[in-house]
Amino acid sequence: MRESNSPDAIVQHVRVVAHIRANKWKVEWIEPNQGLVDYVTSAQIIAPWKERKAFLKEEACERRLREHNKELGYQGDDAPVPAALYEVFDSIGDDLSFYKGILSGSPDALTRFSTRAKLPAIEVQSPGYVDRAGRIRLSFDFAIKLAQKFCAAEPATVLVGIDATEQEWTRKVSGGEMYLVGLLQKNARSLGIDSTMGWTRCSSRPTRGGNSASRTTGLGCAICTPKSRTRPRGCKIAPRHRKIKTQEKRTKSLH
Repeated sequence: MRESNSPDAIVQHVRVVAHIRANKWKVEWIEPNQGLVDYVTSAQIIAPWKERKAFLKEEACERRLREHNKELGYQGDDAPVPAALYEVFDSIGDDLSFYKGILSGSPDALTRFSTRAKLPAIEVQSPGYVDRAGRIRLSFDFAIKLAQKFCAAEPATVLVGIDATEQEWTRKVSGGEMYLVGLLQKNARSLGIDSTMGWTRCSSRPTRGGNSASRTTGLGCAICTPKSRTRPRGCKIAPRHRKIKTQEKRTKSLH
């Protein structure tokens, strides 16, 4: 038990005497203040005493993971890149969850994901870790890399859902539901595939044998990475670095 939610608070050994109501419990202290009886909340009871070492180790791993994400510049889920990651991992339909900059999932789900994304087996590397429940937790930058690989392997899986959402909101705004304008503008940055992740709108059609659903999406069918000097077959949008060079030439010619 801890008297506060701070990770710096001392862990105390108590025995639960009775559940009083809602989130209130009656406990008896074993160490320190042996024999003291008082009332605490559910949030203060953190783990069984025999699991305290594993709990504290997991807590330290989680702190390192979040500090790593903060150093990368992660500022919350309202930014375009995290919002796009939510769409990608929600579209997969497996036991994977992206939440507050951290990708988590069962080992089996990550194995299935790596197969679909045409990746080798995913190895857990620091600051990633496996929690007490056996779930793998991965950093923000690792989640971005995995999302890019999946979008390249199964673009239609992600884009069909994005396009459907965009079309529905556009239709509602046209019908006078103006409260959706802000959401539509926000999602134009994230769902319209954010360029900072190297994702680009593309007007190409799927190659023969591709998913026919790609033909119906206005957001295109391919993911172009910034470092790539090639583009998917049929793509009419050049890689990002070429677009920047072209814009620079046009700017110079105007001067």
